[in-house]
Amino acid sequence: ELIQVLIHTLAFAHIQVENSDIELILRLRLLAESKGYRLDDTGLFLAAQSSHGKRGAKASTSIHCQTEREVFDLLGFPWLEPHKRNL
Repeated sequence: ELIQVLIHTLAFAHIQVENSDIELILRLRLLAESKGYRLDDTGLFLAAQSSHGKRGAKASTSIHCQTEREVFDLLGFPWLEPHKRNL
């Protein structure tokens, strides 16, 4: 599979694409939410309130992370090499 991503979203796209373990991705997203963030394949965003008061809308600017490891560290999740991620 070939995907095209912007360079500033590469770390986040890697997390999504490199993991065949959907459970790990969900755990990372839930952890991000518990810390006030939104995580997807385009970035890690501060969670914001929508105009309707719905929590979980994302801010327009992603927190800068160059590597997957930086994302894991920022979330306080133990770093796992990609080949060890199928929990």
